[in-house]
Amino acid sequence: MKRWFPLAFLGASLLANIIVKVLYAQYLSTWTKYADFPIPQSLGLFALLSLPVALVLLWKLWEPDEQRRYELGKHRRWAGKILLWLSVFAWFFFGVKAIVEAWMAATPAPDPLGWLERSALMSILSTACLAIGGLVALWLMGARFPKKAGK
Repeated sequence: MKRWFPLAFLGASLLANIIVKVLYAQYLSTWTKYADFPIPQSLGLFALLSLPVALVLLWKLWEPDEQRRYELGKHRRWAGKILLWLSVFAWFFFGVKAIVEAWMAATPAPDPLGWLERSALMSILSTACLAIGGLVALWLMGARFPKKAGK
């Protein structure tokens, strides 16, 4: 479980994010004013929160031992920590920006479809920042695929 569960959960998280983004793109192509986005709230919540949970699981289960940490060097670990914090900040920033732009589409603003398209772009950027930046940061901090238990 320690070897494959983080990868399976990360894959499920990325798959849920892709499904939500594709459904949102289809929704935007057939958009009419005051239409609702037709996905279950549970899928949206899973897509939003599962990527940070997957990264935490990956770190907790694949975290390096003391010897490996010492071999990595202090500067590489610090670079990983800084990149992880920047990735989380970018994920939060673009996520909030996506929510605000989706809210702007519901107000009497001109071009509500434009606001929804910008919201979709910010949502994609949010996911990409955390997925790419988080995985690279964990690699810099020394997270590696563990060996089999008997070897």
